[in-house]
Amino acid sequence: MPDAFPAGAPCWIELSSSDVEASRAFYDALLGWTSDDPNPEFGGYVNFFHDGAQVAGCMANPAAETMPDSWLIYLASGDTKATADGAVQRGAQVVVAPIDVMELGTMAVLLDPGGAGIGVWQPGTHKGFA
Repeated sequence: MPDAFPAGAPCWIELSSSDVEASRAFYDALLGWTSDDPNPEFGGYVNFFHDGAQVAGCMANPAAETMPDSWLIYLASGDTKATADGAVQRGAQVVVAPIDVMELGTMAVLLDPGGAGIGVWQPGTHKGFA
């Protein structure tokens, strides 16, 4: 895993799934990934690994009736709040305002002017995928 990703570089991917256990089994069989046990401290969040290297995350999609299951890519930022503010000034919408994820980092989720979702990640102890 790099010490730091350059600003704007993809640094993390995350699956929002209506069936986390089925997703774990699918990606294990398809790609040879393994996963840790759901972490209740982080709302049941699961990390995927390939050959021991952390490659992605997965969380439950509680809004599956209105929001389809999907992958979200996070782009690196040195300042999530400034990135979110700049995106809003350029026509984006904030879905999840910048929020600290314990010591792991700071995240936000935006919709670009065309409606595509994108995450922003300012690393703390979690630098991103390996």
